[in-house]
Amino acid sequence: MERKITNVGKLDGVTLPHEVLKHMNAKRGDRLSFQLNDDGSITLSKKSFIRAFRFC
Repeated sequence: MERKITNVGKLDGVTLPHEVLKHMNAKRGDRLSFQLNDDGSITLSKKSFIRAFRFC
């Protein structure tokens, strides 16, 4: 799959194909993590949401 870099406001951005989001079980509002690897590749993963509770 290929995507073109576009402008998102004053930033550069890339859209993710629906197939990628579906494979990651990601949706609008989810946080994603990008890891830059030594071989020049990038690993994209969905951040886990852990809710913290404070008990008194």
